[in-house]
Amino acid sequence: MTEPFAIPASWQWVTFSDVARVASNLVSPLEYPDLPHIAPNHIESETGRLLPYKTAAEDGVTSSKHLFEPGHILYSKIRPYLAKVVRVDFRGVCSADMYPIEASIDSRYLFWWLLTPTFTSLAAGHQSRVVLPKINKEALGKLPVPVPPLAEQRRIVAALEDHLSRLDKARQLAATARKRLDHLRASLISARLGSMDAPRFRLGDVATIASGHTPKGVSDYLKPQPGAGMIPYYKVGDMNLVAGRYMSESRTYLSSEDAASLKLHVRPAGTVLIPKRGGAIHTNKKRIMQTAAAYDLNTMGIVPSEKLDPVYLWYWFEQLDLSSIADGSNVPQINKPDLVDLVIPIPELGRQKEIASALDEAMGGIQRIADIPVIARASSLHRALLAEAFAGRLVAQDPADEPASVLLERIRSERAARGPVRRGRRSKGQEAVL
Repeated sequence: MTEPFAIPASWQWVTFSDVARVASNLVSPLEYPDLPHIAPNHIESETGRLLPYKTAAEDGVTSSKHLFEPGHILYSKIRPYLAKVVRVDFRGVCSADMYPIEASIDSRYLFWWLLTPTFTSLAAGHQSRVVLPKINKEALGKLPVPVPPLAEQRRIVAALEDHLSRLDKARQLAATARKRLDHLRASLISARLGSMDAPRFRLGDVATIASGHTPKGVSDYLKPQPGAGMIPYYKVGDMNLVAGRYMSESRTYLSSEDAASLKLHVRPAGTVLIPKRGGAIHTNKKRIMQTAAAYDLNTMGIVPSEKLDPVYLWYWFEQLDLSSIADGSNVPQINKPDLVDLVIPIPELGRQKEIASALDEAMGGIQRIADIPVIARASSLHRALLAEAFAGRLVAQDPADEPASVLLERIRSERAARGPVRRGRRSKGQEAVL
């Protein structure tokens, strides 16, 4: 067993299976229609927060689910690098893509350990499969857990949750402030463009609305680094590579010749990119291509005509909430008809450049405030607190505490007295778990 770091002498490293078990209890959700139904998408990554959920009946689930109890920890075995973990205080059913975990130590202590970057890194290192990574029960059971005396576990949890609750409040205040800045930014742009006395045109009459393309076999041609004669092949996620409006770098590139052979449309510099499909629409990101490039089917490009300055066009899009023009399907989508009839004011080109320059100056002050890294610092402090807690440096050790070795021996004795745990029912096509 790996011992990731040094711990106090009164603690012990053990395996996950020494102090917890996967409490499998597969049932038909049709027998529990009014119970909450929890799936991985109901858990926020890395925070342990439970997002809004519905009942089994409301979600219309029919395949077998695990029945969990209050005090259980729900751990998503799918994509363990996302660290989707939550401790519940109610009874419900959870997806078979999750492990309901029963702890023999303090369950809140174990819950916070499962959220540490250390545990997440170890779990991700044992994930199987490439397309949809997961950690199996055997690998999970072999992962390390640092165990302090039980009284110290409780002191650690109390101190940790006190500190983290303050951090969460600071993060919420920062997020609220950022939303207000975004609203101010959009209001300034809207006020400047909306009050302008200029001819108005349909967007489809002054720009080309061009969906992206993902041809079969394109991945065989993509390279991670640019080279002579190569162009970026953008995906929606590449919008996150830059904080400003311009995109010039990508995670993948291909040659102009390969793009032509694949019949990819290469769009010119100045094209404004937006997300076309999925949850990325709600991020409301808009970027300007700084070089000629191609992009995938989850991305939409707006290619300005000679009447439009790209930066002016980008500012016009900045006042637009993309969610407001997406369709209302389960997987939101923006299609060409959603854009072509939007009306945009177009003064003469020189005036557009003046307006864009004036907005740049006005936005500078707002951006300087938005760039203060409060949320990033809070996240860094969150990780540091977890590291200190599980290295035994957050609270003092008390020599009067019952040693961890005594606690672990009692757990072993109680397990031996109970005998083997009954195996949960296995449904067709599902992994048997204990």
